[in-house]
Amino acid sequence: MKRMIPVRLAVMLLVAGAPATGSTVASSCHLRLVHAGPNLGTLSFTVNPTHRGVSTPSLRSETSYGEVVEFQALPGGRYEAKVASGGRELDRLRLGCDPGGYYTLIAFGLGSSNVDLPSTWRDRMKRIFGGVEARVDRGGLLQLKLLRDALGKDTESGYLRVVHAAPGVVPLSATIPTGQERTHMASELPYAGTGETRRISPGTRPVEVRFQGARLSTASTELEVRAAHLYTLIVIGSPVRADRPLEILTLSNPIRVRLSEPLWTP
Repeated sequence: MKRMIPVRLAVMLLVAGAPATGSTVASSCHLRLVHAGPNLGTLSFTVNPTHRGVSTPSLRSETSYGEVVEFQALPGGRYEAKVASGGRELDRLRLGCDPGGYYTLIAFGLGSSNVDLPSTWRDRMKRIFGGVEARVDRGGLLQLKLLRDALGKDTESGYLRVVHAAPGVVPLSATIPTGQERTHMASELPYAGTGETRRISPGTRPVEVRFQGARLSTASTELEVRAAHLYTLIVIGSPVRADRPLEILTLSNPIRVRLSEPLWTP
């Protein structure tokens, strides 16, 4: 099932900030937020700087399930992202935001309202700053995942990656049917995993997602692939809830990074 993605604007709080100039735009990074927690209502995202030299830039957004907050500019540096529901903090993540870089921050998993978690529960995840973190299944509890939206030199192709963000679901595979054959875009991808970023030819491309052992596709979508664009397919939902069926969120953005950077795969 393909989901129409609501888009919400974030509130940017900049105190005593100077007007934007060409140099400040070049030194900015850009962050996009995604709410993919199937049994949570509104999530509160807060992104605050942890580095010196910046007075009070912070990013705040109240976001509903399935909504996307499009790219917001922040000064390059180190930040801490927090996500809360009903006033209770659910997770936090420290991240590095390179000048000129584009990033997508996804909150996914199930709520913890019926779980008595110790104060150190968030430390169970090992993190690597700069866009990749350890792929550890935390039992389906909500977690934050950071993706770096960076590509390679080939501007004639599109790019595609798949994120498995559906808690309680077995590994999945994503394919593009072409006649009697199938092009595999992700194979046996575990929950909380991100597939490799792969090149894809421009044009209309159907994508089918199926789970381990399934004969038929569980969800599908159709992409209008454009050259020099990155497409991120996020499989969301949970089979344990009939009112939250499995769906595919499709995000896209043009290449807006230095083309000298290598092809990045999570």
